[in-house]
Amino acid sequence: MTNSDLSNGTEGGVDVLAPANALAEGTLRIVSAGESANSALREIDAGTAWPDDLADRLIALLDGIDAQRISEVIRGFMRPIAKRIEARSTPTVPVAGVE
Repeated sequence: MTNSDLSNGTEGGVDVLAPANALAEGTLRIVSAGESANSALREIDAGTAWPDDLADRLIALLDGIDAQRISEVIRGFMRPIAKRIEARSTPTVPVAGVE
């Protein structure tokens, strides 16, 4: 490995940063999709959007995306929705002596 290889992220002409870049891009897609879902949930809570708007946002996010990346977007988008459902379905357990 030469000094020029170190400066441009290659080793023997092979891009050694490609896996890290792909991971970072995937993470960014997941986070962005989650932020979009959270935004829609806040708007629904405020009464300025309808639940159908969640589907519209997901469809917009998936429009034109590579088939290999669809699962990242769906996973990121569904995470805040799943957390919301879990929070609402968690039963409260009464504690003895506390009303």
